[in-house]
Amino acid sequence: MQNLEQKRAAHALEMCRRFKFETKNKSDVVKPMTTMVLDCGMLPSMAFALDNSDRAHEEVFKAFIDYRGSKLSVKDYLEHLAKADAATLRTVTAEFMAYVRYLRRFANMKGA
Repeated sequence: MQNLEQKRAAHALEMCRRFKFETKNKSDVVKPMTTMVLDCGMLPSMAFALDNSDRAHEEVFKAFIDYRGSKLSVKDYLEHLAKADAATLRTVTAEFMAYVRYLRRFANMKGA
């Protein structure tokens, strides 16, 4: 049986393999999302990802939403979180930060 860290790592590795970014350096897309969520919060960061024309940042949130087991789009997940209570938003933000650590590590790994 896998622990939570193993589940995060396995999912993040699979998502990094699926990412289709314009840039060859995937970490250039993933890395700023951590800082953005810390500085601005989860909801504004998701809104930025939806508004960004290259859609690469949106892929980071799509991966996280998939990891959470949701079939919602990023826009729908944003709306869901906007209506949630503060405790839920804090929990989801903390989980996002834990998950994105693995995305950052695996982003430019050979074979990913």
